[in-house]
Amino acid sequence: MTRIDTPILNAVRKVIDVKHISVRDMLQHTAISSGRYYTFINGQGDITVHKLHAILKTLNVGLAEIGMYMPREEIADTPSDQLQRAIDSYQQTRTVTDIIALAKSDDQWAVATLPEELVVRLKPILLDLLRRTESYTLAELKVVLLYLNYFSYDDLREQYKKLLRSVRLQISMSRDYQGAIRHEATQVIGLLLFELIMMQAEHGAGQLMDELVEIFYSMPVKVDDWMTSLLRELITVIRLVVAGKRMLANQKYDTVREMVHTFQPKENWPYYDQVMGESFDEFTIKLLWVEMEDDHGMAIG
Repeated sequence: MTRIDTPILNAVRKVIDVKHISVRDMLQHTAISSGRYYTFINGQGDITVHKLHAILKTLNVGLAEIGMYMPREEIADTPSDQLQRAIDSYQQTRTVTDIIALAKSDDQWAVATLPEELVVRLKPILLDLLRRTESYTLAELKVVLLYLNYFSYDDLREQYKKLLRSVRLQISMSRDYQGAIRHEATQVIGLLLFELIMMQAEHGAGQLMDELVEIFYSMPVKVDDWMTSLLRELITVIRLVVAGKRMLANQKYDTVREMVHTFQPKENWPYYDQVMGESFDEFTIKLLWVEMEDDHGMAIG
């Protein structure tokens, strides 16, 4: 007997159920024994091609219609499909969930790394979000964090006051958060402030850096806020570097790294390395030739 694929047989069973053909009519017009028919309907046996044709004729359907009842194989989205869905979602509903998902990797806090052709398509959306929004939600601040490398320094400077206002608001709101929501808010705000502090240090903007540091220190820190505590220590390293106290900064950095290795399991070390680099020189390389404005002095390499 020629074997018929199971998806086809399952689809035929669905059509019989949808069309409500009585058992008596099926047996009368297909010449199938009742035992064989019930075995087939219950999914416990096959039928011959000849009997299948008889059933299709009784149902008054062709193979094309049967195909409508067969399961569709899911086609994996391409990065371009995912990007277009994120763009459509933002333009239609102003939601950024798909934009965040587009950046996701094994490490949810890793900065997005997209192919150049996708960046070109996404950049106008990112700029629209940055410029149009009056006050950023926590999710929108997360977009800024994840796609920080795709904004220019001037892009962010133009919206600087709005960014700080939104961060202060989210810090205030986060005081009432609990559990996973508080952890998410703390991570987003803390990491974004840290990256902005580093950015201002790189550009020698001493006053702006000090303002960001002040906001960072206003964040409530709980015992389990390990990342926030780590970022506080690294901010001290940055301030020592830009003040020209490189040796003290190096000692502080080594202390922080020792703290991570002492109190964090080894599998977590790469996570912290993404923030602090694998060495003091790697962490501070962008600050070696920065001349700070006002009285901040010069970072000494």
